[in-house]
Amino acid sequence: MIRKNPRVIPPPEIVAYLEAHPEFFARYPDLLERLELPHISSRNVASLLTYQVQGLRRELDDLRHQLAREAQKAVSQRQLGHDMHALVLALLQAQNAAGVMQALRRALQDLYDADQLRLLIFAHTREAVPVADVRVLEPASALGRMFTELYRRGKPLCGSLQEEHLQALFGAAAGSIRSTVLLPRVTAQHTQLLALGSCQAGRYGLGPELDLLEFLNTLLGVIVNKSFWGKE
Repeated sequence: MIRKNPRVIPPPEIVAYLEAHPEFFARYPDLLERLELPHISSRNVASLLTYQVQGLRRELDDLRHQLAREAQKAVSQRQLGHDMHALVLALLQAQNAAGVMQALRRALQDLYDADQLRLLIFAHTREAVPVADVRVLEPASALGRMFTELYRRGKPLCGSLQEEHLQALFGAAAGSIRSTVLLPRVTAQHTQLLALGSCQAGRYGLGPELDLLEFLNTLLGVIVNKSFWGKE
């Protein structure tokens, strides 16, 4: 009589069965002697208990590293909040447009690695602001038209700009810029664009840092009217 070969059980079914019956090896301890278990080193064979402990230790180490990263992130965010608070006070205490831009330039270099900073103000006025990194332009100017879609959306834009935009914003410094963030703001008196450029690739992205920059740009919209032209 020819006996039929027993069904070959696919490994996934074995795994599923053992997961559903974790006490299996406790019920059949002799089976452990015939199993090929993973090696801890080239010389020693691990017991299931040792192997399991080894895995738990790795998981614990991963959790510790993750908690350390989260703790460091929380500290960095708190520090950024304190630094931004100090910047807001400096902006409010500035006596004129030059003072505003000096405080802004110094803080954004330290906090956001902004190697280049530009503040574009689009308004129906002929009054220039003779301050470095500030340009006052007509809304219908070439630069005004270039970023029309950005004003319409009203949201920051992070990433690398096209060469045309980099040249228009940063001029001769455009070649060193690797990442940018553009922050539009529309007020009753003017439209503004705060542009930061960094030599670090991928420096700007979504998150608490960008949220604080948006808040800063909102405040700057009020300060521009008061400190630049003495208007409320």
